[in-house]
Amino acid sequence: MPNLTITLPENSQSVTRPVIMDIVRQVEEITKIDVSSKIFFPGDTQRMQTPGTNIDNNNERFAIFNTDRITFVEVEEDYNKDALSTTAVTRLEHIPIFQDEALRVKMTPVFGTSAVTINFTYRCPSKTEAMRWRDDMRIRISQMRDLNLHTITYHYPVPLEYLVILKLIHEKRESVEPYGQSFQEYVYSFSNQRLKLVSDLVGKDTRLVIPDCQTRILGMFDFDGLPNKIERDETNGVYTIAFSYKFEYEKPIGCNMKYPVMIHNQLLPADYIEFTDDAYNLDKVNKTFPLSLYAMNAFETDTIMNGVIDPGYVLRLPEYDDFRLNQFHPGTGSVLFALCEVDTDKKTLCNLNELGEIALDEDILNFIREKEYPYLTKLYQSILHVDLYRNEFLTNFTTITCDNQLNIKAVNPLDLRNQHRIRLSIVCDLTLLSREAIDRLKGYPKAFVKIISAINELLRNHPDFVNLGDKKRITALEFDAVYQALTGFPMNNGTNINRNQYYGSNLNGLFSNIDPRVLENYRRNRIGHQTVQISQIMVVK
Repeated sequence: MPNLTITLPENSQSVTRPVIMDIVRQVEEITKIDVSSKIFFPGDTQRMQTPGTNIDNNNERFAIFNTDRITFVEVEEDYNKDALSTTAVTRLEHIPIFQDEALRVKMTPVFGTSAVTINFTYRCPSKTEAMRWRDDMRIRISQMRDLNLHTITYHYPVPLEYLVILKLIHEKRESVEPYGQSFQEYVYSFSNQRLKLVSDLVGKDTRLVIPDCQTRILGMFDFDGLPNKIERDETNGVYTIAFSYKFEYEKPIGCNMKYPVMIHNQLLPADYIEFTDDAYNLDKVNKTFPLSLYAMNAFETDTIMNGVIDPGYVLRLPEYDDFRLNQFHPGTGSVLFALCEVDTDKKTLCNLNELGEIALDEDILNFIREKEYPYLTKLYQSILHVDLYRNEFLTNFTTITCDNQLNIKAVNPLDLRNQHRIRLSIVCDLTLLSREAIDRLKGYPKAFVKIISAINELLRNHPDFVNLGDKKRITALEFDAVYQALTGFPMNNGTNINRNQYYGSNLNGLFSNIDPRVLENYRRNRIGHQTVQISQIMVVK
């Protein structure tokens, strides 16, 4: 699932300035600064607007004199470094801006803790007024009232890039099994109710924005004891009081969007789902090494591109599909996940002969074609098993079948609005297999050796076990030795053979040079429930 994070296109005018003005007005009210005082907040440009030129001036064009009451504001803002490591970016933390549960499309804001210091310079014409303000602050501090709670309001825009992605998702959504919604209806149906459309004064440059409000913002005066002494401006005949005020708030800094790679049985274009930075592919970068690092370069190569499949890897079709397995049958190990485009008959999911750039080993394919295909979808009736996942959920194994052409099909027509994946796995716990499944496996020694090699690394590298692939059929004693190595006890063959004697003679006869402690260690630590050594059964074409 693509996971895209983009910073907001603008937040100084839509977020920072409204927040500062809210805090300044509330501090003026708290400290009883005269309501007639003008607020001068030049911002980063250090320029002030001419009176009457702003829509908020209410057409006031009165002159401002040097003796008027004025509050000058300077702002210092920076990120709270202590909160950087806990910033929620890709995980669900805040109320989503857009959320379509059916398609699993989600857009959430990203907030970063911002530390702000506002430097106030209050200018008034009377020393009495200045002294009264300072005395009021003295009383507040003596009563431990120098901490205050604030409420701030602002809005932040939705990145235009996300609207482009939503437009494509809507087109796919309405082209197959449509809902009959326009793009505007779709956006507003699944968006946060606060979503608004704003524009400039002439109705152009429209943007979707989210109005927001934060409360319980803790602010405090930044001085020791009392504010600095009152100073007199001899030039203008006024008195000035300077102090600082600090607070922190959660500032919207970006948006995160997650969306699926397939919409209504249609894969999204590659530009929307694939990585485009070639620098991450080491094979496409010119490299030079010192001798020691040159010797290690072989371990950094892309194993799949070089025709070797990583033994601890789960193959995915397509490779960028990051579906996470949250349900699986006990005792099975994953080999392949395949995201399927359902055929026009609404039943055919895929063909095991046609897996793109990879393929099942020919000996294993021969085993499936001749004997195993009727049992491939029946749980624990074959050592190989195929499951169907609808969206994120595992379906009952009776919902799919496999024919003699190795087509994996659904029993009933599928809903194209859902995503469908198949999982090819190996039953790693042989104690779960039926007697018939074991008997069929014995008749195909080459497939037997390769499948068991995918389960246990120790056996894969043992010559006695590898030589079993040259036989025409695995005997009961030979299979029982392998069974003991994998499970720790012999099979129940319905005979009266003493279990202890049978165990010792059989195991030591075939694998006489294996230390029992090493065997037990491999048995306990083998990869048995999630992944297997798939390089033994899959090849790159």
